Amino acid sequence: MRNWWPLCCGILLTAVAIHREARRTAAVAEPANAQLTDAKSRFALPIEGGVPYAIGVATGLATLNLEFTDTAEYLLIASSLGDAARTFDLELKSAELDAGPVSNLHAVGRLELRPLPTVRPNPAPAGTRPVRHAASVNSESSARRDFFVPVGGRLEVAANYACVHAQRIAEGRQVRVYHDPVQPTHELDDGAIAELIRLLDEEILPKSAELLGLHEDIDQDGKLAVLLTPRLGRLGGNTPLGGFVRGSDFQPGLPAPFSNHCDLMYLNSDLRPTTRLKALLAHEYTHAVCFSRRALAAQGGAWLDEEDWLNEAIAHVAESLHAADWSNRDYRIARFLDAPQAAPLVVPDYYRSGRWRDDGCRGATCLFLHWCVEQSGAGLLGNLVESPTTGVRNVERATGAAFADLFRQWTIALWQSGRAGNHPRRSGGALPRNAAFGLNLRGRLGTANLCGPRPIFWTVDQPPPPVRISGTATAFLVLRAPAYQGIRRIQIQVEPGCELQLTLMATNVSHSIADCR
Repeated sequence: MRNWWPLCCGILLTAVAIHREARRTAAVAEPANAQLTDAKSRFALPIEGGVPYAIGVATGLATLNLEFTDTAEYLLIASSLGDAARTFDLELKSAELDAGPVSNLHAVGRLELRPLPTVRPNPAPAGTRPVRHAASVNSESSARRDFFVPVGGRLEVAANYACVHAQRIAEGRQVRVYHDPVQPTHELDDGAIAELIRLLDEEILPKSAELLGLHEDIDQDGKLAVLLTPRLGRLGGNTPLGGFVRGSDFQPGLPAPFSNHCDLMYLNSDLRPTTRLKALLAHEYTHAVCFSRRALAAQGGAWLDEEDWLNEAIAHVAESLHAADWSNRDYRIARFLDAPQAAPLVVPDYYRSGRWRDDGCRGATCLFLHWCVEQSGAGLLGNLVESPTTGVRNVERATGAAFADLFRQWTIALWQSGRAGNHPRRSGGALPRNAAFGLNLRGRLGTANLCGPRPIFWTVDQPPPPVRISGTATAFLVLRAPAYQGIRRIQIQVEPGCELQLTLMATNVSHSIADCR
């Protein structure tokens, strides 16, 4: 036994030493393992599939650490809330995981709007002087009338207007139609003229009386003047103008030729009695109502003209409320969806900005206000029209929500429209209520075959694509890395003034995106 005792003691001492070394090694390794685990939880952002997240942006920079697999992809909605007159280049970078900080993020909740109470429209023209005796309506004095028509160039230059010695050719209960004699009368479509009068008398004006009210009878003759002229065909460039209404005509204080001092709608004399005619008339008559209300209010004090983007948005949404077809909007919506990053929403003056008749911009403003009305109800239009404010402030006042929140929710709705779980209630006619988006932007709309917003794809272990966005426009970036497994560090940086807004969603879109344009 005495011979084994030294051996047992040696074994025991050796075991104690090994145990102590193991504990020491574990104590050294434990912080490293904890640091690695902490790094993974700290750097791999907790993204739940299909949930939109708002990403914090500090001084134009955002950093994300995203885990990629062969099927995992992410949608990054990059928007600028900056000046629509500017464009901004996004600087995109991707690298393997390192130890830098990441941006904050939080799930985007449902936006609860607090719209103003619905404004009751004025059911009749708000003339301040009594309408002339009915006998004068059909007198020889109304048989001929001079109108000043813009013929191209800067609108503030008097030489850019032509004096048209128009002739009365037809009239209804509330409409009087004039003809530009530069075109022979036999070239006019009598059926179109009759349908024009019927639509305005029996559908457009009565419906507008319910929605927004009626136009101001500026010249107090009891009728809305409509001028048919071929000159509009030379004003629209490659696409002839179908019609327009000028706010200056509703301002009696402006001198001729800049104002005709009457309630006037200009229409291209090539019009035909198709379904497109109702959309055109509903749109232009809504402009007449909006200009009227602003002009009337200005008589009691300063009242600014509504900004162009919102003015057009109201008129486009009114087309739906009048149950008109999509012929005045489908191609504009398609153009916007084809390159949303190049179509700014908030353009106060289309003409001065060089975006007059920019189809992408018009598609953007149509869809934005369409979505806002879906969330708030059709009464939103009346609140926008009967407002002393303009543009973004007007929208915020009428909805009770910040424009940045509205913009983010709208861009999310654009992407989700037509996808599984977001079925539209209807594709035309009266607007649905409380829907994520009532339009299917991945289906047929009028004559357009829509595929949703066209995304920009970036394989993040490859060089990034160039991304340039206009102020108040949005780029939809799909981030993927099929050949890379692990966490990538993504950086998005932009110059000052962009007011970058980022929204992130985990998704798998490769097999659901089809280029059907």
